[in-house]
Amino acid sequence: MKISKEDFHACASEGLLTPEQAETLWQALHNRVQNRPKYDLAAIAYALGIAIVIASMSWLMSAVWYPFGGTGISITAIFYAACFVVAGSWLWHKQNRRVLGGLLVMLAVCLTPVAVYGLQMWAGVWPQNEAGNYQEYYLWVKKSWFVIELTTILTAFCSLKIIPLPLLTVPIILCLWLMAIDFTPLLLGQIELTWEQQLLVCLWFGLTCLVVAYGIDLREKKNAPDYAFWLYFFGLLSFWSGITLMGGEDQLQRFLYFLINLGLIVLSALLKRKVFLLFGGVGVLGYLYQVAYSFFKNTIFLPVALSLLGFIILGLGIFISQNRHRQRQNRMLRWLSQRNREIREKDAG
Repeated sequence: MKISKEDFHACASEGLLTPEQAETLWQALHNRVQNRPKYDLAAIAYALGIAIVIASMSWLMSAVWYPFGGTGISITAIFYAACFVVAGSWLWHKQNRRVLGGLLVMLAVCLTPVAVYGLQMWAGVWPQNEAGNYQEYYLWVKKSWFVIELTTILTAFCSLKIIPLPLLTVPIILCLWLMAIDFTPLLLGQIELTWEQQLLVCLWFGLTCLVVAYGIDLREKKNAPDYAFWLYFFGLLSFWSGITLMGGEDQLQRFLYFLINLGLIVLSALLKRKVFLLFGGVGVLGYLYQVAYSFFKNTIFLPVALSLLGFIILGLGIFISQNRHRQRQNRMLRWLSQRNREIREKDAG
């Protein structure tokens, strides 16, 4: 819903607000929205510019990869990252260009794995072909990747102290997911995980992210940056992908999958998070389509059944929308003064 200054003046002319209150409220909302990142044509231009910078960096990295080895890789990555952090911090704090400043700092964080990889090559600790048998080589690779992932996480946390940008939590979440995939087989005493074990890791990692995100939601203040969003998103992506790819031919398992996705839709309403509705809705629709197909396949009634299912969902949406409108009206009535409520009741009578 878009609100303009004229809307506040209209409320003042109707007696809902005084002109002074309308002006004060508009100014407060304007100041609050002004500091938010804006995604418009300028933001698109920023993104395209960043893409060109990434392409040039990739070209430069390929040029120094073999002639200069790990030393050239690490120095180049650190130089670029330092420039991006300085420029991004200046744009964020001094110029109030939140989108461009945040993208530059995000790019600096993403250069951390390249810099650490180059340092490991320069120090001679990156696994070489002569590392021994396969199991020894595998363990060396895991340890080296652990250093890269841990350093990236620490860099992202430090960047959050400079710029409170929720997008910077994305490298942290991805690195934690990679660490879970890399170190779970070591805890189980295996070299690699089976496909089923990988799905279980995704499921439990996703659930952990959702719990942590909910804890952040409880602690965050109203005007604070939304650090829980990306935890919710990647947590749901990991959890939902795990239960979906597990599949199952048993009808009871499929029905349980349907109930889980239905629960995600309910959580969307309780937590006010649309991302739960996205994953839950796709899961529910997939299950309903599968049920309709199993009963009406190879018959003319399949499109009829799907159409009927679509109309039922549309009717459910209309019902929810009408009830939500009534609930909003009731909430608005509770906020009105006693005198205004008496006038409304009199007019309705």
